[in-house]
Amino acid sequence: AHTYEGSGGLYQAFIGTGYRIKNISFGVNGGYTFCSIKNSTRADYPDSLHLSSTNSSQITSYGSFFWKAGIQYHAKLSKKLFLELGASGSVSQTLNARRDSLRTTYYYSDQDRIDLDTAYYEQDASGKVTYPQQIAFGVALHDDIHWLIGADYTYSKWSQFRFFGDKDDNVGDSWMLKIGAQ
Repeated sequence: AHTYEGSGGLYQAFIGTGYRIKNISFGVNGGYTFCSIKNSTRADYPDSLHLSSTNSSQITSYGSFFWKAGIQYHAKLSKKLFLELGASGSVSQTLNARRDSLRTTYYYSDQDRIDLDTAYYEQDASGKVTYPQQIAFGVALHDDIHWLIGADYTYSKWSQFRFFGDKDDNVGDSWMLKIGAQ
């Protein structure tokens, strides 16, 4: 049986500001992206196969500064009808990364795990993680206080994602369309 486990996550601390000139608003966010992620894969084999079970684990941490920018146009269509058009985006970002990797073989004896061998061990390896470029567009139509309808489209170029220089062929570009009203 194969068991896959993971924990951790990606976090961002940021600050933003904006400025309006007549009907156009400009904004920018800047901050720091950081994470610590632990992944492990175990392959347990029954004793009858005479194979050693294996465990592969990684702890990766990375971080870097980032920025995002956006622009919004505000149009008054009539006395009580307004249109908002917006766009935002971020460039691909490369983050400095550190990784510990361990691969071991083991077996079970009376429910106790007994390690046999360390097949591979790498501590504090440095590398880069590349996060993709992202662009978004939005439109909203609303009155002065009672209702609003809108749509947002976001495209992320996940084919740019790299983990320690490696491309994951299972990861592709993505898009999301959100439509709502209130």
